[in-house]
Amino acid sequence: MSKKRSIGWLRNTKSIVLLGLENAGKTTLLSQWVRGSTSKTTTTIGLDIEHVEVGSEIFNLIDLGGQQPFRMTLWKTYAQMASAIIFVFDITDQAKTSNAVKWFWQVAEWVPDNVPIMFCANKIDLKKGNEKIAMSLEEIITNFNLKKFGSDEARHSFRIYEISALTGENVEVAMSWLLSRLQVSEKSPDLRKLVIAKSDGTIVTEISFINPTELNADTMEINEILELNKNITTKQNTMQFYESNNSIKFLVMSSDYVCILSARKDADFNSVRIVAETILSMYLTQVSDGTFDETLFRELIVNNFGKTLT
Repeated sequence: MSKKRSIGWLRNTKSIVLLGLENAGKTTLLSQWVRGSTSKTTTTIGLDIEHVEVGSEIFNLIDLGGQQPFRMTLWKTYAQMASAIIFVFDITDQAKTSNAVKWFWQVAEWVPDNVPIMFCANKIDLKKGNEKIAMSLEEIITNFNLKKFGSDEARHSFRIYEISALTGENVEVAMSWLLSRLQVSEKSPDLRKLVIAKSDGTIVTEISFINPTELNADTMEINEILELNKNITTKQNTMQFYESNNSIKFLVMSSDYVCILSARKDADFNSVRIVAETILSMYLTQVSDGTFDETLFRELIVNNFGKTLT
């Protein structure tokens, strides 16, 4: 594998999100992979973010706390914006298995289609002499019903690895697979402008990803699209596609809100659609939870989907 090195906050990066119940070993895994060391890991309170470069690729590694309050507030938002998911499970903590199963499949529902999911059965270093308390690979597959990922209806690339985050056993192999899946995924489109509005046309969030002086046509066309869809209410997701001389635009409507995202004319249609759906879902989740903050939301969108000049 290419040499890894930590770097400062970078924008327009792919995000690998680590999830799992408390004390599963997420922070130890992150530290082992990034630094080859686990000497100073502590319980994650909320979230921790590492920024690393692997070869020519830049990644955010987002380690979310596994305690109940964070599962209820942070997990959905970050699962929906993830480029890849790592779910870490402590094979020696069988008392938490049913809860881990519940949250694993909840995460799988939140994650957008085609986002790879890697399941890490952690702490195999504790198996020797403790076979009675450590779950076998077959038991894990059965309890978590992981064979569903082999069905025709599967929405994600999936792989399970038995690892030891503490000793590093199988960590490189597992991460190599995940990175290989990210490298074949669609390239993020070059975004131009984002608008989220209420069904009555009132704009609640507006972000420019390029110089605003280059967005006059986009702004005019987005306003026309908002007017066309004014006061249309729906509880089901509605999607529309528009094309003009300079850009393409994708509209997503849900829960009486509208998200319109414009991108470069030759951007991949499906990539624009996925980003628009993800952004609106993140917004609605935060509004519903009462955690929406305009400044933090803008930073989250910009840092994960593009560079803004405003």
